Amino acid sequence: MSNGNRPLGGYDPNKAVDRQAGATAFQPKVKPGAETQAKVEGGGVEPKLAPRTMALPRISAKERPVEAGYEEHLERLEEAIEQQTAAIVEHVAEIAAEKGLDPSDVTLVWSLDITGRQDVVCSFCGRPSCTFRPVQYRTRNPEVDLLGDSIIVFQEAAARAGVKYGIIVYDEEVLVLRDPATAGDQAERADTLTRYTQFRDRHDYPDPNSQSWLQQALAKWNPADAARRVSGDPADGRMFEAAFKIFQQVGGAFKSMVVAKSVEPRGGIRGFEVRAKQAGIQMTGLAVGDRAEAVARRFLDRTLIAQDAHQLRDRVGDGVNTSLQAIKDLPAKG
Repeated sequence: MSNGNRPLGGYDPNKAVDRQAGATAFQPKVKPGAETQAKVEGGGVEPKLAPRTMALPRISAKERPVEAGYEEHLERLEEAIEQQTAAIVEHVAEIAAEKGLDPSDVTLVWSLDITGRQDVVCSFCGRPSCTFRPVQYRTRNPEVDLLGDSIIVFQEAAARAGVKYGIIVYDEEVLVLRDPATAGDQAERADTLTRYTQFRDRHDYPDPNSQSWLQQALAKWNPADAARRVSGDPADGRMFEAAFKIFQQVGGAFKSMVVAKSVEPRGGIRGFEVRAKQAGIQMTGLAVGDRAEAVARRFLDRTLIAQDAHQLRDRVGDGVNTSLQAIKDLPAKG
């Protein structure tokens, strides 16, 4: 399975990118010697997708600790993988039998919003409630590790079910982590996880308890720091545009998508949901974490809730099967 080398604009780790209002520039870390030929193409209505191979270069087995531990992840998540696989395989088999198709005629896409948050601390005394020299700083999505577990569970279950599957991750930017295709080997799935980790860790997350960081922030403090945006809004719209594009490219008889989010959408979702239905894409939402109910109220018509983020990896099958059931209920063609 090849991720391709399409020169899509947006996330480029080799230079700072000035985002639109409401976000800041960043300088992700790139391994020395990494080269890129990606050409940034802005404008139009094309989604700003990360150029996969160029932006996240392949890493040799000796250099990739996440891949080296992939079997440990499988062992840790074995029970969840087995449970979710059994549920998905059974549903896919029923659809294939009823519709007279092969499991590979079903395309599943797992989309994951890992948008972080921001908090404030006084750079003079280190207290979050003090307003003498406040500075904003970026914090990780509190559910980010558990969101990552869902990628492992999903791709292992999808691989065993024999379907085509793809993965999208996003925050204020969008990365098509895997174009929809049938499963590769375990090394390919380990590489997918490593590339997800690279995307997740491209930001700097200051430690507000570090005296060194506080002193640096104080030395360059200005009043605008109190309200400065350091974490952008989730790029829901560009994510949906990216999904429509890869679904159109892969074709297939039946298309299903699950979007897991722990941050409320910042814009309207209904228009994308209508377009998905028109394109024959069955979508289901998974609202995750302490804001799950608020997310669900503003999200897709079919949205499941997992208030405890630990439930996400155990609800992968529920999310997928909710969309698969909608496929199963479609009238037979011809």
